Amino acid sequence: MGRKSCYWILLLVIGYAGISSSATIAKEFRQSFLIQQAGNVIIQNVNGDIVVESWDRDSVEVFAEIEVKAGNRNMAEEFMEQVRMDIDYQSNRLFIEPDYPKVEGGNSFLDWIFGRSKPQVNIQFFVKVPSKMNLDLESVNGKVHIEKMEGKFRLRTTNGPVLANEIVGSINGRTVNGSLYVHLVELSRSDEVILQTTNGHVELSLYETVQADVDASTVNGGISTDFPLEVQGRQNSKQIRGQIYGGGGLIDLSTVNGSIAIYKE
Repeated sequence: MGRKSCYWILLLVIGYAGISSSATIAKEFRQSFLIQQAGNVIIQNVNGDIVVESWDRDSVEVFAEIEVKAGNRNMAEEFMEQVRMDIDYQSNRLFIEPDYPKVEGGNSFLDWIFGRSKPQVNIQFFVKVPSKMNLDLESVNGKVHIEKMEGKFRLRTTNGPVLANEIVGSINGRTVNGSLYVHLVELSRSDEVILQTTNGHVELSLYETVQADVDASTVNGGISTDFPLEVQGRQNSKQIRGQIYGGGGLIDLSTVNGSIAIYKE
C-alpha cells in the first residue's frame, strides 16, 4: 500500500472518529415573572445572544435555548445536568445568569479524535418585557439586541454586535469586536446615548426634529451625518463636536477601526 493510500485511510479514520464521538444536546428553559413598569431586568451571559423585545403585558417571559457540545453524548448529558439558571427576583427587579462549572483549558486535536473534547455551552436568550423597562444586558460571545423599548439601557458584549431599534431614553452600548446599530425615536435633554467599539462601525438613526449635543471620533475611518451640525471648535474627518438644532441630549460616538454615520429617519 502506497503512502497516498495510507494518507487517505488515516483521514477517513480521523473523520469518522470525530463525527461519531462528538455529541450536541439541547434543552429549553422558560419562566415568567410579574414585574412593575420601569423596573430593572439584568441578564448576564457568556456564549450566546441576548434578544429582548417589548409586549403589552406586566410580566417578563424568559425563554432560553441551552446547547452543550462535548466529546461524547454521556459527557454532554452529564454536563447539561449541571447547567442552572441563577435567578434573583423581586417585584421591580429580575436578575438572571447561567451557572455551570467552569471548563479549564482548551481542546487538543487528539481530544477531538478520541472523544475527549471538553464541553462547550451556548445559551440563546429570547426575552419579552413591558415596553417601559430598564435593561442591563451583557454577553461575551454573542449579539445584544433590543426592540421597541423605553427606559435606560446598558448593553455590553465583547465579540458581537449591539442592536437597538425604536428606542426612547438613554442607552450605553459597548462592544470590542462588533458594530453598533441604534435607532432612536425620542431623546430628551436629560438622556445620553454613548456608543463605543474598537473594531466595528457605529450607525445611529435619529428622528427629524432631534435636538442633541454630538461628540464623535474615530481613528481609522470616517464620520458622516445627515443633520446640519453647529460645529464647536475644530472639526476634521476623524472628530467632530457640535449641536443639532440648538443642542439637547448627549450623543457620544466612538470607534477605533471603523466609520461613524448619523442618519435622519
